[in-house]
Amino acid sequence: MLGQACKKRHVKCTYRNGAFILLNTGEEVIKSQHGLLTTLAFKLGKHAPTNYALEGSIAIVGAAVQWLRDILGILSSTKEIEDLASNVTTRLRLEEGEEERSKEKEFRAEIQGKARAI
Repeated sequence: MLGQACKKRHVKCTYRNGAFILLNTGEEVIKSQHGLLTTLAFKLGKHAPTNYALEGSIAIVGAAVQWLRDILGILSSTKEIEDLASNVTTRLRLEEGEEERSKEKEFRAEIQGKARAI
């Protein structure tokens, strides 16, 4: 999170075969009601504030994209997933746990925290 300059409420996603999503919660430790892991994001010195994050993982994201391509035929190549993903509006808010999503299309490989599905 530090290398990408993620501030509070910024999200970082890294993926290959699995995907790992971290939401910077700033100095606030948030205990997830959905099985996500609360983790240390960064601390830049002895007297600097500690920044925390909520972390979830999708263990099979690579296989899920392959399934969309090979079994369902939704994709002709794995590169198309970026175009599909950029057309879906997803915004998560920390305030009161509200969640707003586009109703056009949604594909979810379940996000896991603490190595269990939620």
